[in-house]
This record gives sequence, C-alpha cells and structure tokens, in this order.
Amino acid sequence: MSDPEIPKKRVRILVNGGGIAGLAFAQAMRKIGNENIEVVVFEKETESPFQQYPLHISPSGRSSLLSILSPSSFTSLASRSSTGRGIDNAGIHICDPRFNRLFAIERWKGEMPVFVLRWVLKQELEVGVDVRRGRRAVEVSELEGGKKVRVRFDDESFEDGDFLVGAEGLSSPTLTHLLSLSSPQTSPTRLRTLPYLTLNFKLLSPSVLTPHLPSQTSINMILSSSLPAYSLILVPLLGTPSSTLLNLTDEQAGFTYGILTISTSDFPEWRDATDGGLKNVVLRTLRAAGDCKEEVLEAVEKEWVDGSAGCWEVVNALRENGKGTVSGWEEGEAAAGRERVVLIGDAAHAMPPFGGVGAASALEDAVELARVVCTSELGGEGGLPIGPALAEFKTSMLKRALALSQDSERRLGLSQKGGWFEVWIRWALMRLMDKSLPLALWVLSRKREATGRSG
Repeated sequence: MSDPEIPKKRVRILVNGGGIAGLAFAQAMRKIGNENIEVVVFEKETESPFQQYPLHISPSGRSSLLSILSPSSFTSLASRSSTGRGIDNAGIHICDPRFNRLFAIERWKGEMPVFVLRWVLKQELEVGVDVRRGRRAVEVSELEGGKKVRVRFDDESFEDGDFLVGAEGLSSPTLTHLLSLSSPQTSPTRLRTLPYLTLNFKLLSPSVLTPHLPSQTSINMILSSSLPAYSLILVPLLGTPSSTLLNLTDEQAGFTYGILTISTSDFPEWRDATDGGLKNVVLRTLRAAGDCKEEVLEAVEKEWVDGSAGCWEVVNALRENGKGTVSGWEEGEAAAGRERVVLIGDAAHAMPPFGGVGAASALEDAVELARVVCTSELGGEGGLPIGPALAEFKTSMLKRALALSQDSERRLGLSQKGGWFEVWIRWALMRLMDKSLPLALWVLSRKREATGRSG
C-alpha cells in the first residue's frame, strides 16, 4: 500500500496597499500563479476626490495591462477610459502663456487607452482579487529567521505570511522596516525632496477654455515666459457636459485636468492650504506674470471643481553612486530577512510626475515581480531560490526606474526656468526641436522603408 500523498504547502503572500501597484501584482499572480499560492491585499484608505485623477498610460504600461487583464477587461478599460474623451494620442503641445506654439508632437496615435481614470483602472484590476479593507498596516516584522513575515494593523490585529509586497506608496511601513535593517539611525523616509510643488485640480465641462487650447486631442503644457516660473498642464477630457458640480465618480463626465508646478518658495504654507486656498494660488501664479490668456483665468475662476484639488511636494527617491543605483532602502541589501520582503511602485522609487511614467512603471514592477515569484521556490518544487531571484529583480527595477526618474527630473528643471535668459534659451531649443524633429522622423521612416525593401 502506497503512502498517502502529502498535500503541497500553501504559500501565503501579503500585499500592503491596494493602489495600482498592489492590485496589479495580485492580478498578475491570479493569472500566472497556481492554486497553492494565496495572495491577499490589505487596504485601509478610501480615495479622496483629488486622488480620482486620470493616469497617463505609456506603451509599456499598456503592454503590462495586456499581459495581466483578460481581453474583455482590457477592452472594458479602454472603452470606459477613451470613449467620448477626445484624446487620441499621447503627444504634447508646448506653448507660452499666450498659446504661441513652442513645440508639438503626436505620439502613439490611436493606441488606447492613453489616459485612464485612476479609480476605473483600480476597479478593473480588482476583479477576482482578495482585497480586505478596513485595516491599515502600521508595522512589519520578520519571523523564523526571515522565512516568515508579520504585518500588524491599526486595530492591533496581525497577519502572517511567507512573502510581503510593500505597495503602500510614500507612507510605507514596509519601507520603514527595511530602512531599520539597513541603518537604525536613518530617517524612515530618506526621500530626496525637490524644490517644487504640484497642484492638481479639475475644471468643469463644457469649458470656456477648451476651444482655445492649442490641442483638444492631447496634452497641453504652458510654460511661463517670466517670473514667477511655472508650468501648467491642461488635458481636456471630453465627455458628458456638466455645468454644475461635477460628480467625481461619474466616469462619463467631461472635465479638464490641470497640473500646476511651481517653486516651493512661492507657496511655503502649502501643507495647510484648503481647496479654496489652492485655487487662489493657481490664480495668483497665473496673474503674476501678466501675460496669461484670459480664458485660462476665467476657467479657473468660474469652473473650478470644489473638492478636486490636491497639492504635494515633488520627490525623487532614486540616486546614483559609484556602484550603480541606490534607493532609500537598498543599502545593506545583504542584511538578514530581505529574501521575503520587497517594495514596488512609489514605495520603491517615487519619481517626479513629469513624463507620465509613474503608473506604467508601477505596472511593470508588478508584472515582473509576479513572474519572479512564480518561477522561484515559492511557486513550487524545482523553482529558483527566492533570494538571488529577488535581488536580481530589485536591481533591474531600480535601474529602469532611475533612468525614468532622471529624465523626469531634467524635464521638470527645464520647465521651471524663469529668468529672461533661461526663457530665451528654452524658446530657442524648443523651436529648433519643433523644426528638426519631424525631419528626423521622416529620415528614419525612409531608412526603415529602405531596409524593408532590401530585406
């Protein structure tokens, strides 16, 4: 008589944070994992109105979504995000405050979705995922020599697991835990704060501004031509007209999404600002230069959506040293217990919100981490040791994120130049790019055609 079959051990993965990164990882595990892996997502917070903003999805982000969502879910996401919105490409029109063109390019025309509402994306990613709400993680510890993890919550309860994914964003107890292992004297944030603020807001639709925008099918960026320096991004997301208070949970409602970036020194009291205070700062900044178009001021003054505004500092968690990339939590990576704890998304590599790569980067992190977990010993017998596999994942993730964050920081710095000389240099560079880029793209297309014919 043969011995009874011993059931395989069930692996339990805990995910702190039910944002884009955490839900995408859980959804990826649901697709490529197996029945012996349990993934549980813990989320305390409900989204505030200003968090219900649209996300810019780059081609890499769309590829990640295609790999984890079912065809019907991806089609649903594209339809809910793009139908009637008017945005048909991920290009950008850069202009001065009078809407005189400096530079313009269309990119990835017809590839949908370009922008998705954050809460709509979360709904699609949450389908079939075990999300447990109502408790906020406050502390992380490791057990059994680092082979188990424990998460304590704000109600004094706790959950144990075999692996922990920290996807809580900047306020991450998982990050605090990893930093404590690296250097107990280190500040639990260690984020490099840049001297800029971003103010996000929404304007009602239909807007007096929309007909005057340089582009109604892509991103518009206004760059100041004098002091105080600022950049203003305006994205006209068309939809159901709303001349009264916008229902922020109506996915069909049209609105214009605005992001004003200014120097922190121009608004030092930002932490205590109310929604009305943020509106006044936007108006004050635009009026100070004296050359802003009246339609922009009128739209902000009369069509501001109450409760939709938010403000935060611009940070960049990544830096470079002689050995490669270093984030706040990577130093001392050989410390015991790191084989079962990892960060993804903003918790791992918060970056400036310029370039539209934050959401796409979080999605890429989630998909790649799921692949690493499933091909490791956690995924079943014969899998690779999780320690080396996870170390390789971290290195790859941080190198990719570093390149994106450096590019975003360079763009941010260029947009905030406000002296007359800097403005002139910026104007000259953009006009040169505006003239030369189409020619360069045409030459490249001709080379590709020639290569295709010779092949």
